[in-house]
Amino acid sequence: MSASNPTTLAAALTTANANPTATATVTLASGTYFLTTALPDLAVNNLTLTAPSRGSVILDAANLASGPIFNLTTSQITLTNLTLRNAPAHAVAIRPGADQGTIANCVFLSSSTAAIDGQGCANWTITGNTFNTIAGTTATAEPAVHFYAGASGTVISNNLFLNCDRAIALGNGTTSPHTGGLIQNNFIADNRTTGSHPGPGISLESASDAQVDNNTLYLAGPYANSIECNFAATTSALVRNNLANKPIVVLNGASASLVNNYTTALSTWFSDPTACDLHLKAFVSGVVDAGATLSSLNTDIDGDPRPTGPAYDLGADEYTSTSSSSSSSSSSSSSSSSSSSSSSGSSSSSSSSSSSSSSSSSSSSSSSTGSSSSSPGGGGAPGAYSMLALFSLATVRRVVLTRSSLKRP
Repeated sequence: MSASNPTTLAAALTTANANPTATATVTLASGTYFLTTALPDLAVNNLTLTAPSRGSVILDAANLASGPIFNLTTSQITLTNLTLRNAPAHAVAIRPGADQGTIANCVFLSSSTAAIDGQGCANWTITGNTFNTIAGTTATAEPAVHFYAGASGTVISNNLFLNCDRAIALGNGTTSPHTGGLIQNNFIADNRTTGSHPGPGISLESASDAQVDNNTLYLAGPYANSIECNFAATTSALVRNNLANKPIVVLNGASASLVNNYTTALSTWFSDPTACDLHLKAFVSGVVDAGATLSSLNTDIDGDPRPTGPAYDLGADEYTSTSSSSSSSSSSSSSSSSSSSSSSGSSSSSSSSSSSSSSSSSSSSSSSTGSSSSSPGGGGAPGAYSMLALFSLATVRRVVLTRSSLKRP
C-alpha cells in the first residue's frame, strides 16, 4: 500500500488494521505530511511503515491538538526512514503488549515529550536513529527514548542524540520499572551551555539487569552527571567502557558495576560535538585500547569490528589510525596540545545512598591518566555527519544530521 497525504495515510492504516492476518507494508510518498487530526492506531501485527529514503518523508504534528503521531498497540511493528517532528505528546507511543518491534533510521525533531515512549512492552530495538532537540523550554523534558512501566528487553544502539535534555532512560522513578535491556554504541552530545534544562544523558531508574556499554557522551550544560544508576530497584546493572566528560554515579541505594569508564573527556578530542560527531580526532591514551572485552558487542557505531587494535576502545567508536577524512590529519596536533587529563572510573561494584539525583559524588572511581598523542589521523570524520542546518524545520534535508555513511570510507 502507499500513501501520499494524511488522508491516504489514514486510509492505508485503516485498511491494514482491517486485515489482521496480512503482513502489510505502507510506503509513504516523499513529501511533508501536516497532521491536523489523529491517525488511526497501528493495531495490526507485522505492519511496516517506511519511506523511499531517509529524509524523504516528514510527518509534522505542530497542528495536532493532542496525542502521539503513531500509537502502537500490537506487536512486530517496524518504522523506518521517517522524520517525525513537533509531536505534542510523543512521536511514537508503544502500549503494553505491543512487543518485538523495530524503529530504525528515523529522525525525531523538536519536542518536549519523549520521542519514543514505551510502556509495558518487550523486546524493542531502537537503532540508527537521530534525535535532535528533544528539550523543554521551561523545564527538563522527558528522555528522548524512554521505556518503563514494566517494559523489558529494550535494545537502544547506534543512535545520535543532539541537544536533548535527556537522551535515554530505562525505568521511571521508584515504582515504574524496566527489566534487562542494552544501551550501547550511542553518541550523545549536548552543546548548550545556557538556557537549557538538562539531566543525565543516560539514566537507569528502577532498572534491573541493564547493560550500558561503549557509549560516548559530551554534555556541556550545568547538570553534574553523564550517567546515573538510581534507586534501590536498580540492581545488577553493568556500566562498562563508556567515554564521557562528567561523572558516572550510583545513587539512592542502586547497585551497579562500573568498569573501565572514562569521565573527564575534553571537547577537543572529538571531531565535531556540535554535529554530534564524537569520533576521536587522535589517539588518546587511556581511551584507545583501554576497554574491557565484551563478547556481546563486536562492532562499533560505524559497523567497524571490535576490537580494531589489541583491545576494545572506550566509547561508541573504535579509533582507527588511517582515515580518508581531510580533517583527521589536521586534528592530531591540536588534540595533543590540549588534552592531557586524568580520571577514569574503573570499579567492579558500587552503590550510593545520596538523596539527590544531581549529586556529583563519585560513588566508585579509581584514577588513571589519559593523554592525547599526535598519532596520525583517526576516528571518524565530520564528513560522515553532514550538518546541513540544525534548526531549520522547513524541509528535512535542511534539518537532519545526515548519517549518510556512518561507516567510514
